[in-house]
Amino acid sequence: IFSVLLVAVTRAQRHPQSAAILSDNRYLSGDGTFGASYKQEDGVEFKEESDANGDRKGSYSYVDPNGVKRTVTYTAGKNGFQ
Repeated sequence: IFSVLLVAVTRAQRHPQSAAILSDNRYLSGDGTFGASYKQEDGVEFKEESDANGDRKGSYSYVDPNGVKRTVTYTAGKNGFQ
C-alpha cells in the first residue's frame, strides 16, 4: 500500500532526486499502533497512522506542474480504501 502511494507521489515530481528531506518520523507502539510521516522541500508530504485494529488514516501531497498543491486523504481498513 505504502509503495503504491510513494510511487504515485514521486512520479508527479519534476526532479525528485534533488529534493531534500525536511523531516522523517516513524513510530511503533507496543499496542499495535504505528505511524510514519515525511516532508520534502519540494512540497511532497506523507502521513499515515494506524490504530490497534489495523485501520489506517493518512494523506499525501505534492505540487503539480502548475504549482498547485494537491492533497489526497484516505482511510483503509476492513472495508478497503475509502
